[in-house]
Amino acid sequence: VVMAGSSPDRPLRILEFGAGNCILTGFVMEALRNSAVNSVEYWITDVGRSFVERARNRAGAESWLGARFSTFDITKAPEEQGIPEGAFDLVIGLNVVHATPDVVATLSNLRRLLVENGILAMIESVLDERWVSMVAGLAEGWWLFSDRPRKDSPLLPVEEWLDALALSGFDKAGAYPEVNDRTQESDCGLLVAGNFGGLSVPNIRARREAQMQELRALGAERS
Repeated sequence: VVMAGSSPDRPLRILEFGAGNCILTGFVMEALRNSAVNSVEYWITDVGRSFVERARNRAGAESWLGARFSTFDITKAPEEQGIPEGAFDLVIGLNVVHATPDVVATLSNLRRLLVENGILAMIESVLDERWVSMVAGLAEGWWLFSDRPRKDSPLLPVEEWLDALALSGFDKAGAYPEVNDRTQESDCGLLVAGNFGGLSVPNIRARREAQMQELRALGAERS
């Protein structure tokens, strides 16, 4: 709503990548319906055309606000696929980026979609559990990764996601839950990043490092 208000001459533009069965889409569309946003352009995309067509049918049945549809492979340059660069206020996805060969390259593609002060928000699995690998490991796509530091699983812990976001060009990033001793108890994390300029967004890694420096100054040592 804040982003839409900052550009009254155009609609709020959102792109969802890897929409799949539109689990996330349904929640966001409901939130938009109950919000003060009057004009929205919501791009529903996926690498699979069948998913896109299924979303189109559901959008018609449920009267989704401002829905547009396109296939989009996030491992490739957006402009080569008819996806406008520098056009979206918000880019979102649910458990998608880990399933690409190189997360830094993929995140770089997603960053190119954003307007100045635009936001990337994505939910990713961050806990490498044995039962998950046993089930998902039967799928060929589970083993697509070829980048470092991933070796035995495509999943990254929160701290490494923040590193990947920084390497892909985002100047600020945050994670929820925050990086602390309890982070490893969470199986999923919400990652938020952007090139915000003057907009204040929590930089979780910077905060943690500051806390560590304070502890070292008090004589604490890593065990």
